[in-house]
Amino acid sequence: MVEARMRASVHAIGSSWYTAWVDAYQPVLPAFERYEPTVVERREWEGLGQQDRGGEAKGHLPHENE
Repeated sequence: MVEARMRASVHAIGSSWYTAWVDAYQPVLPAFERYEPTVVERREWEGLGQQDRGGEAKGHLPHENE
């Protein structure tokens, strides 16, 4: 239940930001074109990729009887 509400919240916030951007006539965001992630951000991104590819699972895993 909590996970579903969190996912819905993330979607609602993303939709709000996207709508604001569209309503502002989709301005170019030049700061994002030149952005270089830090070493820490790259390591974190790689770690998330490993988890996605079958690394250690984090969070709630349903029981067999659920």
